[in-house]
Amino acid sequence: LREYQSEGVAWLYRRAISEGAALLADDMGLGKTLQTLAFIQLWKTHGPAEAKGPALVVCPATLLGHWRDEAAKFVPDLNVLVMHGPRRKDYYEVMAVADIIVTSYALLEKDSEHYQKINLGALVLDEASAIRNPDTLAAKGARKVKAAVRIAITGTPVENSVRDLWSIYQFLMPGYLGGREDFRRRYELPCAAEVPDRAAMQRLRWRTSPFMLRRTKSRVAKDLPPKLESVVWCDPSPLQKDRYQ
Repeated sequence: LREYQSEGVAWLYRRAISEGAALLADDMGLGKTLQTLAFIQLWKTHGPAEAKGPALVVCPATLLGHWRDEAAKFVPDLNVLVMHGPRRKDYYEVMAVADIIVTSYALLEKDSEHYQKINLGALVLDEASAIRNPDTLAAKGARKVKAAVRIAITGTPVENSVRDLWSIYQFLMPGYLGGREDFRRRYELPCAAEVPDRAAMQRLRWRTSPFMLRRTKSRVAKDLPPKLESVVWCDPSPLQKDRYQ
């Protein structure tokens, strides 16, 4: 681990022990997956008795393979079970013996009753902006599942509006930022005004910052190369052209 990654793992552990909730919001490319996997291993090894249960990782379906491969690379001693597709039903009865369970947002709400039967050591939401709308099935399913510690991972904690933050914190620490309408009146509307209310923004920052860790690449990893972007043009096939027209 790089020094800032070790600090991130230690911070996650402290938050897990004290409040049982944390938001890891480092920039993309700083190793949020690696830090989370290292924390899971540390939590299962040195955490309290309730930390011994499986860690449930919820992510977009496109990242299921990424989590499986990263776990095999960095924490090979941990048993990983990917719950995806129709055959996942064959594994409902044995999920509790896995160290890490990986599933998608699309399946979380459908399978939430099965996860509620397990004493989960941790519940991790990757790309947590997926629950920025608190009324979606994914957000409701995430709030249903109980775990010893809850962790949200996102490089964009306020992607569209301040309300994104309320939804994520409602998952992490229900009620901490007040009710939905109260939050809208106290923070969302003042911060989104044509002339933002700086005092409201500062109050929100004070309330959320103890539980959010956000580092930028320019600050903690100056030796890493900048992001490289390239534009590659390709011609559509005749069928694609026809469909597009």
